[in-house]
Amino acid sequence: MKAIPLVILGWHLVMLPASAKAQLRCQVPVQPACAAQFGGFFDERDLGRCRREVETYRDAVRSYLACLQDESARAMDDLDEAIGGFNRRVRVG
Repeated sequence: MKAIPLVILGWHLVMLPASAKAQLRCQVPVQPACAAQFGGFFDERDLGRCRREVETYRDAVRSYLACLQDESARAMDDLDEAIGGFNRRVRVG
């Protein structure tokens, strides 16, 4: 039986467990409740509080996206390693 080197096949099998791991490491930020409320703000203090919450949320989303990018890069490295190992075994056998 002739072995065929694995190049791309199976990447989705590696990505799914990696994304599950990423969800454990990368904390999904929670949208501030004040942004979803109806009507105007009660006063300047209320507006300022909500602005700070939204700014904090914006920063948290940016951190979350950076974390996901890091996890994605790690998953691709793991995939490359797995494919390399598979291809080495194909060449031996």
